[in-house]
Amino acid sequence: MIFCLSKSSNGYQEHEIHISGPAACPRSPDFDKQINLGDFQDCSDAMKLARKKFPDLRINGCFHCVLDCYDPFLTR
Repeated sequence: MIFCLSKSSNGYQEHEIHISGPAACPRSPDFDKQINLGDFQDCSDAMKLARKKFPDLRINGCFHCVLDCYDPFLTR
């Protein structure tokens, strides 16, 4: 699956990881408002890469498309 990171933050100041490409999440940002993270087997590798490349950002998985990487405690 192809994953992307939203360039803008949500209401909790988080940048969300979404599934992109042909199986894109309906909540995925427009192409010009996302950073392509690449093709991974699952969201955990995409999350690791995003947190390594952008250590100053609060990064969370999208509740709707990558629930395995969504951390409900990060939003508190």
